[in-house]
Amino acid sequence: MAVIVVSIAVNTNMYSSGLTGLALLGIVGFGQNVKSFISTWTALELAMGAVARIQHLETTTASEHLPAEKETPPPDWPSAGHIVFEAVEASYRSDLPPVLKGISLQVFPGQRLGICGRTGRFVA
Repeated sequence: MAVIVVSIAVNTNMYSSGLTGLALLGIVGFGQNVKSFISTWTALELAMGAVARIQHLETTTASEHLPAEKETPPPDWPSAGHIVFEAVEASYRSDLPPVLKGISLQVFPGQRLGICGRTGRFVA
């Protein structure tokens, strides 16, 4: 594209050097804008993939409280669940460095929890 602009400017003598420089500057800026657009579009696709997977989890996970359940838990079973993780570390294998470091969270009764990786793929 830059070659075309310079060729037209040199061969036709219709444009001043200032206009030619401005056109070349616009071409450089256009390339940067395209790069920015592609990066933003890729990030948007990753985010939308994560949202779609979370929505799929929400709609396909069956409720734990079915009206037809006849089984009752033992008497020493907690009446309300509450899970607490404090400074948890996890790795894919014991000989590899942890990929999760210092994760602390609480899951209260009735809450659902899904874990997605960087690309939005449902992990657990």
